[in-house]
Amino acid sequence: MSSTTATARLTCLAPATRVPPAAAARFPAHWGSTQGGGPRRGAAAVSQVGARVYATAATEKSIYDFTVKDIDGKDVSLSKFKGRALLIVNVASQCGLTTANYTELSHLYEKYKTQGFEILAFPCNQFGAQEPGSNLQIKQFACTRFKAEFPIFDKVW
Repeated sequence: MSSTTATARLTCLAPATRVPPAAAARFPAHWGSTQGGGPRRGAAAVSQVGARVYATAATEKSIYDFTVKDIDGKDVSLSKFKGRALLIVNVASQCGLTTANYTELSHLYEKYKTQGFEILAFPCNQFGAQEPGSNLQIKQFACTRFKAEFPIFDKVW
């Protein structure tokens, strides 16, 4: 596994992203300190300066620095999505919520795609082996049954 692939799976906030105080309160307190070894890889560190609360990425890279494979195996630089609002989501075809999730994702995408909104779907088999299919099977399932038009990427794990 390449480091790009492994790192692209991490969730982190861009450096100095403003986090509303109500949201920051939900972060574990040790993320903003050195207790317990400090922030874990991929976790955000939270700090407060005056009335502002900031989250800092655990890495100097942003999501736009990565290239991932799409469902057809082609390289896609995530920099192509810069300036768009992104919803990055893992999906699975055999989850109890599959129908509701794909239906809602398709509705969201259709409604907001012209306003700078993008959904990046990553099929994932890590949670109860609920995505056992190949990339071809996943693509056929999502695009035929749910008419998914948003980008679907290479299966994670």
